[in-house]
Amino acid sequence: MEHATEILVIITSSVLVIFLLLGIVSLITLLVVLKKLSQLIHKAENAAEAIESFSATARTLAQSVTISSMVGSFIKSFVARNGKKGK
Repeated sequence: MEHATEILVIITSSVLVIFLLLGIVSLITLLVVLKKLSQLIHKAENAAEAIESFSATARTLAQSVTISSMVGSFIKSFVARNGKKGK
């Protein structure tokens, strides 16, 4: 009987060592994946900030174009009125 219990203890300890090693490898892999995910999230935040900055610039440019076109139309109508009065 003592021989059988020693074999069972060896098998049990071997299985526990295997599961312990698998757990350590899985934990390390999980940490690496989480680190890469964190980097990816950081890059996505930077891209979102860049897009927000670009849209703000585009909005400002669109407002400038709208204002300049309004001023241009006022100038054209002013010139057209003054041209008709002078003739």
